[in-house]
Amino acid sequence: MSDPLDEFLGRSFSCEPSEAMRLALRQRTSRVLRRRRRLKKLMLAGAMAACFLAGMATMYGLLPRVAAWSEPERSVVKVAAKKIDAKTAETLLPNAQVIEIQARAHNAERVARLRRAADLYLLEEQDYAAALRCYTQALNEADAQTLEISPDDTWLEMALKDARRKEKARAN
Repeated sequence: MSDPLDEFLGRSFSCEPSEAMRLALRQRTSRVLRRRRRLKKLMLAGAMAACFLAGMATMYGLLPRVAAWSEPERSVVKVAAKKIDAKTAETLLPNAQVIEIQARAHNAERVARLRRAADLYLLEEQDYAAALRCYTQALNEADAQTLEISPDDTWLEMALKDARRKEKARAN
């Protein structure tokens, strides 16, 4: 009786792989490696895109919401755009634009009204350019006591007063 194990062990095996087998193995291995490399790059790009979108969603959630304007506020803006006189402005809602218009008519209270308008522009409307314009006009017409920094000043007004103080010190 012949044992299959004896037959298997009795054979001679050549350890030399053929060139065709070597080429086929190389092609299959190269395909697998290329596929894995592409998959890794796509996964990295997908992760970067997901992080970007998550950051954008976070920033969108943190942005302040702009409330819809009511009809009286729209009329204030329309009328202010037409450069109304101070008497008409006093009957409207007191927002920054109206107070700035009123400051043109009331010379006695001009500095106080310009500062109030600048505060409203800065703190409520976040319109930094308009706040800077009003603060600058107020400081141009203010006396020496008003040019001193006080605890009631906003950060922008303090920065402008400090810059003016440094300008005067350098001029001397």
